[in-house]
Amino acid sequence: MGRKDESLPAITFEADAVVAEILGDASRRQEELKLSPEERKLLIASRRKSEAKKEAARQKAQAQLANRMNVFLPQDLKAQITAQAEQLRVPVSQLVTFFLYEMSAQYARGEVEIDPYLRPSRSPRYDFNLLHPRDAERAQKLTPKNRKTRK
Repeated sequence: MGRKDESLPAITFEADAVVAEILGDASRRQEELKLSPEERKLLIASRRKSEAKKEAARQKAQAQLANRMNVFLPQDLKAQITAQAEQLRVPVSQLVTFFLYEMSAQYARGEVEIDPYLRPSRSPRYDFNLLHPRDAERAQKLTPKNRKTRK
């Protein structure tokens, strides 16, 4: 029989995320012990600054949560709005906000007619679907042959 380490098969395993993090922390601590006290202080200050930036970003995102909304747009409309925002050199969200304010004001003044575009909905939440004539993606989804039928 040969040497002990040659006769035993190598054991390899894939550590899950928690084990990998623990192992990473331990090796990081070992590396930090090799640093001088001044270098360690600089490293700790750098980490604190980084953590403070992350926390500030998290708090900013949390504060903006009340102003967020997810909207599904047809691909061609999304591309059109993105191109317009790039041309104007403004954020897309600000351009969309501007368009929504303008259209909402026009609707309130009776300048926009929505009734001809209302289609009955099968959803228990809504009575109607609003289908714009140029919204081919949604029109395809709402055609009777593409709808799921109940048995």
